[in-house]
Amino acid sequence: MPTKDELERIWAVERYRCGWGPKSICKSTGRSRKWLYKWFDRFESGDPEWFVDQSRTPKHSPSKTPLEMTARILAARESLEKTPYSYHGVFSIRQNLSDLGVTDLPSDSTINRVISAAGLTKKAPPIINVGTPYPAPIAEQPNDVHQIDLWGPRYLAIGQRCYLLNIIDVARRMPSIHVMPDKAFKSLIPAVTLCWQTVGIPRILQSDNSLCAGTNMQPGVLSRILKFCLHVGVEVLFVPFAEPWRQGIVEKFNDFTDKSFFQSQRFQDLSEMGDRAQRFQDHCWHNRRVSALRGKTPSEMFPGAEIRLLPHDYSVPNELGIASGKISFIRLVRSDHEIDVLGVKFPIDESYYREYVTASLFTDSGQLKVYHHDKQIAEFKLSKCCRSPD
Repeated sequence: MPTKDELERIWAVERYRCGWGPKSICKSTGRSRKWLYKWFDRFESGDPEWFVDQSRTPKHSPSKTPLEMTARILAARESLEKTPYSYHGVFSIRQNLSDLGVTDLPSDSTINRVISAAGLTKKAPPIINVGTPYPAPIAEQPNDVHQIDLWGPRYLAIGQRCYLLNIIDVARRMPSIHVMPDKAFKSLIPAVTLCWQTVGIPRILQSDNSLCAGTNMQPGVLSRILKFCLHVGVEVLFVPFAEPWRQGIVEKFNDFTDKSFFQSQRFQDLSEMGDRAQRFQDHCWHNRRVSALRGKTPSEMFPGAEIRLLPHDYSVPNELGIASGKISFIRLVRSDHEIDVLGVKFPIDESYYREYVTASLFTDSGQLKVYHHDKQIAEFKLSKCCRSPD
């Protein structure tokens, strides 16, 4: 007779196999995704008693890693560090050893221990948490959420200035990389269009506040990129001011791109840089193994999934009206008890001080509705926010 814990594991895995989302399963059981994936991997091993606890007694002494294996791990790490665009973490090292024909692969803890003893590890910066709790969008399927970020300027060998636009499909960690001569909308919109023609059209495009709102726009006016997103049927979601870690996935990829792509080579002009950026993007899709994807590449995730693409012959209309849709803003209520939406201030009840709220602008009605934990707490009439700039 299975124990209570064993029945819980069987229940969770069966629902995961039937298509339940990890978030709903973990919420029902009070368990983490790591726990769910652990027992699903045990189930897929084919062991008829996969749900039974295994002995925790170490099968190998941690202090007795064979010298030959230690040398192989360090050699794999060195080789990956010298390979352009490559990651050199645990998953990449294991894959490198497997590609070399090593059958008795070391565990993750063994690899970490070896590279740590050799002084090759780097501590990740601490994550700063502000406010309680944060209403992050759910990204469980391809193109649920894209994170977008424009960074630069960077300078080429000839002194020419350029910018890089990175867009990441969060669920697949699939990037779209674009080299731009400037950060004007006339350069930005074609890059976003190309992403949605290849990676897919997102349900939500998540951005910081500098990219889409623009600092030179009139308060309450929708920029051309926002009108373009509404035209395609995409909801834009702005993260709070001064909280770049809310864009953590694309920010981390920016750092990887800077070190592995931009700083690793020299470019004569924008054309050459653009060509190499496409090769770098292909590498990231098909060869870059990501720990968040449990060691898979972005192209290996969600095989057979139906991806909604923008038609390849699509062209952006010269005149973009304001289509029916929604633009949302996550804001932290500070001591002034106001939130900023498109440069316009709106009062929020003082009881929500230090809480996150989501303000959604519905363009068909001109209503700005403010929510806290899915409960509407305020509403404003904002028809003027839907007018075009003069």
